[in-house]
Amino acid sequence: MADPGYASTLPGAEAAAGLVMSTLAADINALGRAANSIENDAYAIQARYDPRRSWAVSEVRDREGRLEAAKVSSARTMLPPAEEASSLFAAAHSGGGVLPVSGAPRKPPYPPAVVNALALAALAALGYAGENARANTDALQFDRVSQGCLGMSKLNLFQCLAASRPNYEDMFCLGRHVVRDLATCSRGAAMPAPIVTVSDVTPADPPPRTAEPIIITPVPPPAGPARAPEPIVVTPASPPPSATPVPTPTPSITERLNTQPGRSPAG
Repeated sequence: MADPGYASTLPGAEAAAGLVMSTLAADINALGRAANSIENDAYAIQARYDPRRSWAVSEVRDREGRLEAAKVSSARTMLPPAEEASSLFAAAHSGGGVLPVSGAPRKPPYPPAVVNALALAALAALGYAGENARANTDALQFDRVSQGCLGMSKLNLFQCLAASRPNYEDMFCLGRHVVRDLATCSRGAAMPAPIVTVSDVTPADPPPRTAEPIIITPVPPPAGPARAPEPIVVTPASPPPSATPVPTPTPSITERLNTQPGRSPAG
């Protein structure tokens, strides 16, 4: 089929998509509840009062053989029971339906698994979904998203089984990587992606605050008896010392003779 999405535009596609997604949601939710039960029980059997504790804490028998058996089983093709397959095949060709399902119409866009399911239903209604059209039907049953998710789940299961020692760990591996992963992978491929609303960007750090001056008010001293002001004693500065007269030296005899009147200096 060149364009599987064309079936999503046909009349009645929205009602059919609602039935497909409602049926898948019921199965996915049932798998989720089963996974919760198994995982919770893996913890409960470790309690001292639980009669299964002795088995829970004992080591897994033939761990290597059990891991190898799990790998072999995972490679086998799992077919539905013949009676169930025949009933579904008849319902697909008659258009009457045999499953007690109901669901509100769903508008596109649809997940790839739902698009392929609508295309298969359209081919069956036209009579082109039998053994003579295996090329078309096989291609529509392949979903790349589911294959990648289930392939990773299988690897996680093998690693979990290889690392488990007591039986309660082995039990937890089955609940987590067989039942829960099957529900998770199915939900991712067949259910619409949740709508994520992104709010405005909020800075992680608050804006810097402006430093405000800190005003310190001195604490007034405790009240006490009034004190009279003390007089301020001003000491006058000492006057500068008076100059001591330098004594005039006594003239010598020669100076006295030279200073006598009427006597020439050459004398």
